[in-house]
Amino acid sequence: MKTIDKMIIRGFIPPFIVTFFIALFVLTMQFLWVWVDELVGKGVGVLIILELLFYLLLSFFPIAFPIAVLLSSVMLMGGYAERYELSSMTSAGISLMRIMRPLVIMASLIGVLSFACSNFLWPVANLKYRSRLLDIKNQRPTLSIQKGVFNHDFTGFVIKVTDKAKDDRNVSGIMIYDNQKQLDKLNLITAKKGEMYTEAAEGLFVIKMYDGHQYQEVASQGGSNASYPFVRTNFKEYTKIFDMSQFDFTQTDPNLYKTHQTMLSIPQLATAVDSIDARMRTASSLMMASATSTLKTKMSSNYTSFDQGRNNIDRQYFPSVDTSEQYLKRIGRIQKNLQKDNSNIKSTSSVGKEAISTPAIKINSITAQDLLKAPTIQNGTPLISQVNEKYKLASLSYSVSLAKSAQSTIELQNNIYDAENESRIRHIFEMNVKFAFAAICIVFLFIGAPMGAIVRKGGFGYPLLVAILFYMVYQVLYTAMKKSADSQVVAAWAAPWIPVFVMGVFGFVLTRRAMSDSNLNLDNVTKLFVTFFNKVSESYYQLIDFVLKKFDRTSR
Repeated sequence: MKTIDKMIIRGFIPPFIVTFFIALFVLTMQFLWVWVDELVGKGVGVLIILELLFYLLLSFFPIAFPIAVLLSSVMLMGGYAERYELSSMTSAGISLMRIMRPLVIMASLIGVLSFACSNFLWPVANLKYRSRLLDIKNQRPTLSIQKGVFNHDFTGFVIKVTDKAKDDRNVSGIMIYDNQKQLDKLNLITAKKGEMYTEAAEGLFVIKMYDGHQYQEVASQGGSNASYPFVRTNFKEYTKIFDMSQFDFTQTDPNLYKTHQTMLSIPQLATAVDSIDARMRTASSLMMASATSTLKTKMSSNYTSFDQGRNNIDRQYFPSVDTSEQYLKRIGRIQKNLQKDNSNIKSTSSVGKEAISTPAIKINSITAQDLLKAPTIQNGTPLISQVNEKYKLASLSYSVSLAKSAQSTIELQNNIYDAENESRIRHIFEMNVKFAFAAICIVFLFIGAPMGAIVRKGGFGYPLLVAILFYMVYQVLYTAMKKSADSQVVAAWAAPWIPVFVMGVFGFVLTRRAMSDSNLNLDNVTKLFVTFFNKVSESYYQLIDFVLKKFDRTSR
């Protein structure tokens, strides 16, 4: 390794480590600002909180790596440019790409490390930290009975004390509402004074009361005219014991969340996507098959009863159409007579051809006339117009019920298909995010290093501002693409890569400008923003002045 490479790597590692932990700290504080209300006042031990924060820090590693690469590269190259070391190297004939070569290697190694954390460390850390967070959220607040405040910590009981001594043991003005059994019946215990303490070994909370009363409403045993008895009991000493086990910290089984997409590695995500595809194909095939089977089942279940009562229905609702068995038997008899007459004609040989032709014509005319005499549908009138109105309404009602049943079946399968499709999108997005976080580490290097060479500033001042600006652009694009993938506007596999591509364009432009040793003309950009805000302010004040004048005229 050459001396220049060693110098650049030694200059890159310290700011990278510092900015990496700064990024972890900022991300952790962002989490605490959101969940501080859930963590405070639950009586959770310090070790549990530290365990939660430890897993949380591990889950932030893939996000902190790109931020650290961006910040450290801007600081390093900005410091070199500010101290004219970069100018000395370029004057010696060393190109910017040659100077950035060790940084590219370091960024590639960091990208590989980021991918390893995303694929192996991130799922485990997410699983642990989410389960601990749920445990803390479900944990009941610590028991704190304050004077003059109704306390609802114990399920089914409301406790109030008027005054407490400094030792937090002796109390006065005790009221206990018991709502465990009947919410609409009064069950109240009052006492002038008493003691309250905990038995840590048994996990009990004890309230010992002196000189009090218990008021109870008893359920009536009679009807509407029954009385409602009220019981009052006096006591000199009464001890009420509460179970403290409901305040114990319980741990959730982590296996409940192992199938979530953020808890899976890439092979597990690929297997999950295959399973989802199979379920989607099943839902798609059942979408119409279920409706068809529903129709067949309902029609076959009613076919037997319909067939049995067909003759009665036909006579009642189709008076002009004869489909009875008697009519079918009549047609059968005509056919037999025709066959019999034909056989007689063929067996007669003494009759001449002229005589044979006449009976044949007669038989044919008889067959046609006989069939025409049969009751038929009236002169091409539609069958539905000859149906009785009562039967017509019954048929329509039954058809509507069949259609609604088929529609509900299709909607059910369609909802299943949509849910599986949304899950598939999330899994595919999560799979590509692991690669995108690794790639953005290299892209941010080609943004940070040229930007530092252009602005010629090192340290945590101006370079930090520039780096945060670019990271905000990336984060906004990432969030927008994630929402677009969830709403199926953008393909799930492409959504994580679009921000990487956009930032890559920025990196290409900045690298070209840095290689040509050209500075960014920030003065023109500043003047443009100043002019824009001046115009906006002037328009705003003109609008306010116009509204005030209108209001003054109206009031007059």
